[in-house]
Amino acid sequence: MRQKCFLLLSHSQKVKPIFWLSIWDGFFKVSFHFPEKMREKLVTLSLSEGTKEKIKTLQANGNQRKHLSVIFDVDHLEQLADIYQLAEFKKQNG
Repeated sequence: MRQKCFLLLSHSQKVKPIFWLSIWDGFFKVSFHFPEKMREKLVTLSLSEGTKEKIKTLQANGNQRKHLSVIFDVDHLEQLADIYQLAEFKKQNG
């Protein structure tokens, strides 16, 4: 049975989503959405090589406003380091 719960986290006076969180049986998903033009900046962050490769090869979504959806299926603590890095980047760069 799949259970889902969404949580929107934001900062400052304006409500801007940092990431989306959904909880599943045995793991959770964290989804970030970045403008496609930020791809080059994202791969310069201190992320794991697997995450950098995922970002490099992601296909952009949207018609007029292209964006990248970086989605993690989190089932290991090691994945949290990349999630923290991307959350900090998103907070600073909107």
